[in-house]
Amino acid sequence: MTWRQLSGMDAAFLYAETADAPLHVMGALVLESHGRGSREDFRRMRAQIERRLPGLPILRRRLALVPLALGRPVWTDDPAFDLDAHLHRTALPVPGGDRELFEAIARIAEVPLRRDRPLWEMWVIEGLERGRFALVAKIHHAAVDGIGGAQLMCGLLDVDRDARPRRSAEAEPELGPAPSSAMLFADAALSLGAQPLRGAWQILRSTGTGARLALTALSKREFPLPSAPRTRLNGRVTSRRSVALGSVQLSDVKRVKNAYAATVNHVVLAACAGALRRYLGAHGEIPQEPLVAAVPMALGERPSDGLGNSLSALLVRLPVHLADPLERLRAAREASLEAMRTHELLGNQLNEWADLVSPPLLAGAVQLYTRLGLAEHVGPVVNLVMSNVPGPGMPLYCAGARVTACHPIGPIYDGCALNLTVMSYDGSLGIGAIGCPDTVPAIDEIPRAFAASVDELLQIVDGASPSIAAAS
Repeated sequence: MTWRQLSGMDAAFLYAETADAPLHVMGALVLESHGRGSREDFRRMRAQIERRLPGLPILRRRLALVPLALGRPVWTDDPAFDLDAHLHRTALPVPGGDRELFEAIARIAEVPLRRDRPLWEMWVIEGLERGRFALVAKIHHAAVDGIGGAQLMCGLLDVDRDARPRRSAEAEPELGPAPSSAMLFADAALSLGAQPLRGAWQILRSTGTGARLALTALSKREFPLPSAPRTRLNGRVTSRRSVALGSVQLSDVKRVKNAYAATVNHVVLAACAGALRRYLGAHGEIPQEPLVAAVPMALGERPSDGLGNSLSALLVRLPVHLADPLERLRAAREASLEAMRTHELLGNQLNEWADLVSPPLLAGAVQLYTRLGLAEHVGPVVNLVMSNVPGPGMPLYCAGARVTACHPIGPIYDGCALNLTVMSYDGSLGIGAIGCPDTVPAIDEIPRAFAASVDELLQIVDGASPSIAAAS
């Protein structure tokens, strides 16, 4: 076989996409210019990307569809790959500030990726103040998850400013040309024969999981799966996007973590809860119960070529309803642990069911949900998506230009109009917020509120408050 089939989870991201809710992930890098001019900066970056392509097969692979949508699409090598169809150049009015950069990134985020070529593109945005420029990468979620995106970024960059131009040491083996429609049809038909048995087994497994959940609910007198309140974050999304970026010092987050027997992730959850409390409070909508965040969790095994998603999801209660920052941190820590315990009960049901759902059925359900505007009438399962991706701890360079900031940006969809993604890089913690401005206005308030929430916890640390561990 000279192709590779998408997993159920990969295909879910592909078929759940709509015109108003493209499901790609993005990364925005801000770089120092060499001072040789924007034309030379772009030329050097293009040359570096071209040299690294052999070791990044994900960038040269496109989709081939199965006739009649009988099976999930497959990845094949693109024989007509053209780097210049994926690499774009634009400029802000000089000098471009943060607002202009955020607006440019939002416009890029609004446009779905073309399906007739490898599912990615990069934009070099010139004209930033202080002689800087930005590199914005966009790749479909069917191709990578957050960890895969970070690995892809590292594959394009160097750890040394003066690194000699090099090609990737090892090129991944090619998948080969696209298979014929007859081959894809035959393979899908063969797979369909085993589908009823797999479905029956999955139903049996899910029944056992349901029984375990019921027993847990009876013993604790509380259902393990959290219930999300309706907020302004959960309306219908349009095609418009707004983006806001920010950062805090990772050392500050670690000081809080060390003082209160927590982890970096617990502090991030608490800071996000504090940020959303400030944001919703400014708009007169502080909920009386926790919000529910879908938090992607990386699985142990990853594909060697970086293609696809290797993740599950935790449902974490965000203590937005608590006014005291230490109470929020304590509650965030407990909510994270509780979400892990619930995930152990559930197992990897999300991926297992994704492997069974037919692509046309999923696409039809999503289209119906959108067309009927059910996001406005059906209670939300989650209020937002929130990711925390570990990144490189040292400075990186692209063709000699130093990366000064790194910000991840995830997707949104109908009924979940806000995504917050956090990533560590070179001693900082960058936060990327993306939302639909018709549902979640003034999104630029959220990264500022995130920084204020971290600062609030730091001030308590400096005041030598008793630790959560001692108080609990």
